[in-house]
This record gives sequence, C-alpha cells and structure tokens, in this order.
Amino acid sequence: MRRRDIRNIAIVAHVDHGKTTLVDAMLKQAKVFRDNQVVQERIMDSNDLERERGITILSKNTSISYKDMKINIIDTPGHSDFGGEVERVLNMVEGVLLVVDSVEGPMPQTRFVLKKALEFGHAVVVVVNKIDRPSARPDFVINSTFELFIELNASDEQCDFQVIYASGIKGQAGLSPDNLAEDLGPLFESIIRCIPGPHIDKDGALQMLGCSYSELLESNLVLRKTPKKQLMEFFEVDSFKKSPDGNALTYPVHRPSRWICAPCGGGPRVGLPRMDSLGIKKKINVTNIEYDEHKGRIAIGRLHAGVLRRGMDVRVCTTEETCRFARVSELFVYDKFIRVAAEAVEAGDICAVCGIDDIQIGETIADKITGKPLPAIRVEEPTVKMAFSINTSPFVGREGKYVTSRNLRDRLYRELERNLAMRVEEGETADTFIVSGRGTLHITILIENMRREGYEFMVGPPKVINKKVDDKLLEPYEIATVEVPEEHMGPVVELLGKRRGQMIDMQGLG
Repeated sequence: MRRRDIRNIAIVAHVDHGKTTLVDAMLKQAKVFRDNQVVQERIMDSNDLERERGITILSKNTSISYKDMKINIIDTPGHSDFGGEVERVLNMVEGVLLVVDSVEGPMPQTRFVLKKALEFGHAVVVVVNKIDRPSARPDFVINSTFELFIELNASDEQCDFQVIYASGIKGQAGLSPDNLAEDLGPLFESIIRCIPGPHIDKDGALQMLGCSYSELLESNLVLRKTPKKQLMEFFEVDSFKKSPDGNALTYPVHRPSRWICAPCGGGPRVGLPRMDSLGIKKKINVTNIEYDEHKGRIAIGRLHAGVLRRGMDVRVCTTEETCRFARVSELFVYDKFIRVAAEAVEAGDICAVCGIDDIQIGETIADKITGKPLPAIRVEEPTVKMAFSINTSPFVGREGKYVTSRNLRDRLYRELERNLAMRVEEGETADTFIVSGRGTLHITILIENMRREGYEFMVGPPKVINKKVDDKLLEPYEIATVEVPEEHMGPVVELLGKRRGQMIDMQGLG
C-alpha cells in the first residue's frame, strides 16, 4: 500500500541549472521562515566550499508542508564528479524534479541523473527553469528532453512527463511559459498529482507461529517490559502450553486482525500481536551520515516498513551473514528546515537515527528478530586516481598540524564512511595512499577540506584508471558539449582531436 500524506522527491539537474535557487523559493513559499527572518541565498548550500564555489557538493534533506501534505525534498549536486551523492539518495524517493535550463537544455549531467532515476523506475516532473531569460527557448528544451527520455529507454508512462515552467529566482511557476502564476503553486500541485506516495509494507495476514516464552520476550523491547499476565490477557489465553516437543507454545487465536507473522530466529516461532508500534519488520536503508558533537553519528534514511520507535532494539545488517544489534537512542524527522525529535516514525517517511555509533552508509536498520538487509547501494566506479603522501620537503610542519602518515591514513579512511564514490588503497610505500574518485574536482574538494582541517601532505598528478574487460583494455570517457562562435570552431575541433575525441553531432544555433 502507499501513504497518501507524504511525497519524497529529489531535485536533480546539470550544474548551474538552478536547483538550489528553486529549493530556496519552495522553502520561502511554504512559510518555513518567519516574514522578518533574514535568509541568505542558496540556504541549502551550507558548506563553506559550496558557498565559495557556488556549487552543491553534498546531498541535503529538508521538508515542507503544502495543504496537509508533507513533502520531503533532497537537494543533490549537479556536477558529474559528485554523481555518487545523487546515486545513493535515489532509493529514498519515489520521484524526481528534473530541472533543465530554458536556454541550454539537457546537458551531460542531465543525462546521467535522468538515467539513474529511470533505472529506479521513478516518476519524473520536468521543470524548465529560468524561463524569464530573454533567450529562453522552451520548445527546443522540451523536445530535446523528450528525445533524451527515448534514448535512455524510458517507459511510456515515464515519457508522458509533466512539464512545469518556472523562474526559481522570482518564485513563479506555471503550466505555460507565457502564463506563470504569482507563486510556485502549480509546481506543488504537480508534485502531489504526479509523484506517487511512498510504498510501505504492512503485513496483516494471519499466520500461526511458535517460540519459547523467553524468545517471545526477546522479540521486542515492549514485550520484554510487559508482565506475563498482561500478555495472556492480550492473547486471550489462560496459560501458555508447551508443545509435545517442548520447544513451542500453543494457544487459540481469537482476534486474527491483531496478529502478524514474526519469525523468531530459525527454529520454533510464535504469533505476535499485530501492533505496528512494536516495530515488526521495520526496515530502513541508511543513505547518508552526519555527525554531531553531542549525539555522535546520525544515520539518515527512509523507513520502508513498520514503525521505528525511540529506545527500540534493532538489528543492523550489511549482508545476510553479518549483522549486529544496537539500540535507537534518539529519533528525528525533518520538519521544514530543521530536525525535530520524534517518538516514532511510520513507514514511508525520511528520518534520522542516533545511537548506532558504527553505522555505515548502505547498511540496513531492521527488526531485531526478523531483520534482513535491503539491497546494497551501488554507485559508478571511480575514473581518476591520485597519490597522497606525507610531506617530505624541507618546509614540513610549518603550515599543517597533522603531518604523520597515521594522521593521513585515518583521515582518508574516515572519508570513505560518507563518500561512497571514493576509494583509498595502500600505495607502494607505507607513507603513500592511492585515492580514486569520479574526477579531479571530486578529489580536489577532499584536498581542500583536508587543508582547511590542518593536514599537511603532498599529492601526485591525476591519472586515468584503466581496466580490463574480456581481455580488452578500457578507459573512461566523458561527453563534452562545447558552444563557441563559428569562427572559433576549427581550433576547438583540433584541440579535441588531439585528445582522440570523436565528434558525435554539430549544430548551428542561430
């Protein structure tokens, strides 16, 4: 079944097509801020490097309310080097807003993010942004976007996408480029109408199962705190009877609507009351991690099934064979622009979980007894690598605070906890590490962050990562789109030809 009161969406686009500016307008019109509150531009770009460079680097969560509907929004990066940030959050949503510039149209990163969204089967709402530009060409943009859908083998339902024309900086949207509303109402209405609610799992079927009384108590924190007499009253039995083999408990079932299947381990089983507050079969896939000085590591993800409660014992799974137990100390949901403490979160919502200090991105928080992992998050492989080593120059220790190989190793491997698209390997010496990323900008951002944190180290030149497939040596390639005046076309073609570039298409745009 699907929840009707929640919509989970991600905003994806090519770099500089106006995603974050559009999110700003959505937050303001949803009355997230006070009328007299001073709000900076691109408020979702909270990282120092993001504000300095004017680009989004990390995916971030927020939520707004519109006509009693909660809309969880994930703002994603637009640069291809940070594509891993897009890939890991797409399983949290049911649809995407594909923002396309009204002049440039679909660009290389537009193809990448749209391909990933279509592979997940998500619904797509196309937003032609910056429609107020004098050189806007909406017909060309829509036709180019439709052709891109066809090239990426979109289904018939996905090709029948809703188009919204908008000006993020003015906070206006409409169904026609010549008739924009005074606000973003048409955009909100399209999200509610075209993006389905989250699919949730509520298993209410009657199944008789059995387990020992101690296993019954182990199945849930609430049951462990419930006296045996109250359990008998709830199950409407006079006593728990031993089965012939002595390993199970049997009792009559009077209220099947209140029962749910809950296997205990792999042996004898018992029927548990169908109370979603007990957290039966809850599953949440961790797609993001934050850190707080007081709360520690915070796992962020969408709850796929059941109900998660504060103080609940859970199982943390990576694969079927590797699971561990933990307890949820605090629970938060996103309300407007802040995290708000919650006692319980129902399936379909995006939440933040505290208390699991060793949680990693891609792991599943599941029911303590019946928990099984959700499919792992997969991202594209790195394409560029660089060598990181300690500073061995005569000026070592003059600028940085962390200069040893142990400091460097700890920092690089700590980056892997959050950055799924990055790889770190041991180098040829004990003081050298090979860092692989999706591009030079991907690794450059890491270098800049480490420099600001006080690390002192040396880096080598970037090298392309080649790999062998069926005895063939393959290397990564990129799709480049160049717009230049006609008189400069020759030198550009010559330059790309020297790098063995292949011209796919050339058009004259007047």
